[in-house]
Amino acid sequence: MKVLIAPDSFKGSISSVDASKAMEKAVRSVFPDTVTVKIPIADGGEGTVDVFLTAMEGEAVYRDVTGPTGDTVRAKLAMIDSDTAVVEMAQASGLYLVPENRRNPMEATTYGTGELIRSAIALGAKTIILAVGGSATNDGGVGMAQALGASFTDRDGRELGYGCHDLGSLSTVDLGPMRELLQDTKIILASDVNNPLCGLEGASHIYGPQKGANLEMVRVMDRNLGHLADVLQKQTGIDAAVKPGAGAAGGIAVPLFAIEKCIQRSGIDIVLDMTGFDKHLEDADLVLTGEGQIDGQALYGKVLAGIGKRCMVRDVPVLAFAGSIGADADKLKTVGISAVFSIVNGPMTLDHAMENAGDLLEGSVRQVMGAIRAMG
Repeated sequence: MKVLIAPDSFKGSISSVDASKAMEKAVRSVFPDTVTVKIPIADGGEGTVDVFLTAMEGEAVYRDVTGPTGDTVRAKLAMIDSDTAVVEMAQASGLYLVPENRRNPMEATTYGTGELIRSAIALGAKTIILAVGGSATNDGGVGMAQALGASFTDRDGRELGYGCHDLGSLSTVDLGPMRELLQDTKIILASDVNNPLCGLEGASHIYGPQKGANLEMVRVMDRNLGHLADVLQKQTGIDAAVKPGAGAAGGIAVPLFAIEKCIQRSGIDIVLDMTGFDKHLEDADLVLTGEGQIDGQALYGKVLAGIGKRCMVRDVPVLAFAGSIGADADKLKTVGISAVFSIVNGPMTLDHAMENAGDLLEGSVRQVMGAIRAMG
């Protein structure tokens, strides 16, 4: 038997890498001779670099970069071959890097993400996968672009500071140095967000409150991002604000869209394609996956639906494990998830469940695999 193990992280508990190890241990405890293939999964958010490092045996490269609040943070990128890099925005500009009492998307910057991209280019990357989930920022990618050589100045010729706050005073943009730096580089935006940059469905209104913005801040940020888009369109002739992915991560890719150096692809599809998921699936007998919360919303999500649909085409059963099973989880059968199991084995507090998620996951998988063995 061959079992393909492809879990997402259990948010706040264990990473997808650790989840895959726990699941493999459980499978082998029941079927010692089975072939197991671990492909930890991420959809472009936190943990994407670690997924590629594990699944593709890439090289981790560490850099000290500018964090979202302007402080120096230690961040890593992945070189997965000689000319392909994965840059995870959360490493440099992530919300988790900012204490709750300091979260302010008006001031947060993407400068450090630009520094990671520059480092990847210096290492020889010709293709950069930019994973953008979990950001603290809403600066329209201006900080990132500044780190790559672009200039954004006000009417007095002064360079804009960090964050979204100063974008309303933007007068002139010079993207030439960034365009030159990226001339031999292709950037792929790993994101499933299709919101526009501005408006009620835009970056500020939809994601700003999650990053600490109040209603007035949302209004100002939306107006400032709109002004940024107008200036860019006047100077480049490209309406970057309406490109697919423009609203992702506070508009991180907007300057890249303005110089036509970025394309958007589904984060889960990038991970599944680059890790060879379909090839491993060809002779698999069973797929195990999971994540922290599974309910009917997973139909419109990324990881479970992305995996299930590919397995459904090849008629490979998929068993999913969750810390919590919500309403309408049974509807996941329509996207190829054969059954969903809870890893919680009895009454317990949420804190206890999260602290012991690895052991609970291993025990649940072992129990299900034991049932499969008993059935012959």
